[in-house]
Amino acid sequence: MEFIGSFKLYALLQIVTLSLLIAVGIIANLGSFFYLDLMAMSGFFIYQQYLTRHRERDKCFKAFLNNHYAGFTVFIALVLNYL
Repeated sequence: MEFIGSFKLYALLQIVTLSLLIAVGIIANLGSFFYLDLMAMSGFFIYQQYLTRHRERDKCFKAFLNNHYAGFTVFIALVLNYL
């Protein structure tokens, strides 16, 4: 039961994070590369949730290491937006 509650919390936090990034994109008047990146980043988040669903040590560490790809896609989207 505790796992389901924590899973919902993490899913909610990811939705809030993506919502805030969408708001930043609108305020900063960013282009379509940024919004395409947010879809890719959502895919990384879903994959990380999939990896950590059973709280196995090795898979959690793999999800932790995977997180830099999400940040890198944001960086690439911002670079492409300003080219």
